[in-house]
Order: sequence, then structure tokens, then C-alpha cells
Amino acid sequence: MNIITQIKDKIFGVGKWATVPKYIMLGLLVGAIIFGITMMTKEARKPSIKTAATHILTKAELAITLKAANVGSLTNFIKSEQFGLVSEKWIRNDASFGFGVYLYDNNRLKYNELTNNCVDFSDAFIAYCKEKYAKDTGSTNPPAIGKMYFFPGIDAHSINIIAGLDTDKKVKFMLYEPQNQGFVEINEGTLGSAYSYFFP
Repeated sequence: MNIITQIKDKIFGVGKWATVPKYIMLGLLVGAIIFGITMMTKEARKPSIKTAATHILTKAELAITLKAANVGSLTNFIKSEQFGLVSEKWIRNDASFGFGVYLYDNNRLKYNELTNNCVDFSDAFIAYCKEKYAKDTGSTNPPAIGKMYFFPGIDAHSINIIAGLDTDKKVKFMLYEPQNQGFVEINEGTLGSAYSYFFP
């Protein structure tokens, strides 16, 4: 018996199994591979709950942290009693990407002064993240995501301000531009010109 025959017998068996057409066995093998890839892909698409917040920031703590960062020195409003601190990874990988898809699906990508302006974008991002965060983590606390008004130029502008966790589990502020799903650099020109914030 040559080596090819030995391999064939090991794969397809001998006796009655030797009559099973090779393409059936091959089909079963391909099906198993496709099933495995599908399950791995499905698992990869799941939001990483571990990357979402497990830390809580109270209303008072958020106010103190914002004040220390010199954010919003005129009119400030914090509604909820406590918030979940999201990770930067959750914001970048889960929330931001999903928000872009949401805008596209709902035909809200384009700016409109009357119906889809900067405040509308900021409010939409807050609402989207609140729903997604609750779904991903099961938490009843909203994520610490608000909107901030500042002066990037002559006119006032609204973007999102996020109190999250950095890789060292320390509170970190992120500024998010919901109109292009990008992040705004935190510097004197942004936080320094902020005049109001609102955390629902």
C-alpha cells in the first residue's frame, strides 16, 4: 500500500466509508471552517464590555474635576447624580464608529443650520452613547458625556466633552467633534474659551 492510499484511507476510512464521495467530505470540512470563522467574527463584533466603564463618578466629583480643569466658568449644569466613566477605547472603537453609522443610516451626516446644527449633533451623540452604554454594560447610570460651548473663532460652537478613563485608570477629559466623528485637541484655545457645559 503506497503512501497516498494510506492517507486516503485515514481521511475517508475503509470499508463502507470508502464509498463516500470525496466532495461530501470536503463540503463538510469547508462548512466547519466557515462556521468557525462566522462564530469568531460574530464574537469580534460584540462590544467589549470590559472596555466600558466600571468606575462611577458622582455629580459632585464631576463638578470638582471640571472646575480643576477650568472648564465652563459661566453657566454649568449637571443633571444626573452619578455617571459611568467610559474608557477611551470604548469611545474610539465602539461609540464613535457606531455613531457614524447611525448618522449615515438616518441621513444626518450633513450640517443644517436649522435642523441639524452643532447643538443637534452634540445632543445626538449624547443620546446615542447613553443608549449604547446601557446596552453594552447593563448600567443604569449614563456615561459621563456632555456638551460644551466654546469659542473656536468669532462664533460659539458646541462639541461633546467626555470624562473617561485613560490607560492608567485616571480621569481624562476628551473633546469630541460629532460632526466629523473626530477628537479635538485639548489646549488653552478649547478649554480656555469654554463658557458652558451640560451633562444630562
